Amino acid sequence: MLETFVDAFSAKLWKDCCEAAHQCCQLMISKHNASKRDERCPATWDGWQCWPDGGQPDHVEYRSCPSYISFFSDGRRDACGSYAEKTCESAGQWKLNDRGLEWTNFKTCAVVNKHLTQEKVHMVLYIISVIALMPAIIIFFAYKVLRVPRIAIHKNLFASLLLHCVSMITFKAAIFLPYIQGDQPSKSTLAQNTHGCQFLMMLTKYFRLTNYTWMFCEGYYLHRLLANTFEEERSITFILSIGWGIPLIPCLIYAILRIFYDNSMCWAEPSSDAYVEWIYMSLGLACIVANSFFFFNIFRILVTKLQAPHANEPAHFRKAVKATVILLPLFGLHWLLTLYRPSSGNCILLSIYKYLNITLDGLQGLMVAIAFCYRNAETRNLLRQTWIRFNDRFFPNSGFTSHGNGQSQFPMSEMNTRTSRRYSETCVTQVTRKEDQDSP
Repeated sequence: MLETFVDAFSAKLWKDCCEAAHQCCQLMISKHNASKRDERCPATWDGWQCWPDGGQPDHVEYRSCPSYISFFSDGRRDACGSYAEKTCESAGQWKLNDRGLEWTNFKTCAVVNKHLTQEKVHMVLYIISVIALMPAIIIFFAYKVLRVPRIAIHKNLFASLLLHCVSMITFKAAIFLPYIQGDQPSKSTLAQNTHGCQFLMMLTKYFRLTNYTWMFCEGYYLHRLLANTFEEERSITFILSIGWGIPLIPCLIYAILRIFYDNSMCWAEPSSDAYVEWIYMSLGLACIVANSFFFFNIFRILVTKLQAPHANEPAHFRKAVKATVILLPLFGLHWLLTLYRPSSGNCILLSIYKYLNITLDGLQGLMVAIAFCYRNAETRNLLRQTWIRFNDRFFPNSGFTSHGNGQSQFPMSEMNTRTSRRYSETCVTQVTRKEDQDSP
């Protein structure tokens, strides 16, 4: 019989329900009292939940929701704080439904509202990242002095993050939210498994993988830059092929396998075969492992370069830590905090995990944009120069002109010539270059 279920997990839920029914029967037998208690509602098994103590007349009884009926929970045990309700009426009988059968309110066990809140928060965070990424990309394209390999990699990473955010917002708003909010989920686009829905789902998966590969490219390029004494690449064609090309391979394999072996629900649910999901996830995991190596080796290089006989080591160490910590969001290593996904445990800790995961994922674009665009000294200097020139032209007497505030009066073209090399560096390369120059 178990082989007739959709998957092994569904069969396990059915087994858990049957075992709970057997335990309920044993419990009611053990609590049976020969004396009649007509004033109370009788002990019962309602098909999903056990009510071994019956109920008091004119009173609503509560029992914790069983894990095997946790609706819309992604196959997770998530009955945290949820209780089924069963009404004992004044005559000592359980409340009946329209068909004259005992009725239990299991609507309170549904976690739809929790999921809706999480999905809406996730969408808001994605929108914040979109708002932060779009001006950053425009800034990188606006200044010719920023058209160097290092910034080109930044632009591609930012574009990857932006496209992932937009695709996720589109999928959640157009496909997923209508499914969990609708009165007839079976008629939703997600349940109908349309080709357009599948294509949109694969876009979200592809852009997710490009996030990982472009983070790998950032780590690879910076590691190579430091290890080869700041020798920059003249072409990033190879890096472009890694960032945008490599993710196509696992995505195509994944799509083919889902079409032939598990073609349902627009592939939004994980495949019943674990190896199919690993084909997709292995690339991202490999990129995180590689970036972990790059990160610690960059830290080692920084500590080595910052050591000097005339300086104290704690100051060097702090400078190295400050320079490398900023690389965490760029390399995607903050995802290591949520690498382990608990399936059960304390309800508060589970909620903390879920919202931490949502926050780190949704605000990835914001963190990277702030760290490598808005707080970047060179970018801020370029924006300041643009603002000064704007005021010189349109508001010469405003007090914000280059003559009025003591800012540099070099024309932009001269500034570009003098600083073009410097703009390709990061805070890490600038720290190490400065120490190399100061070394005796």
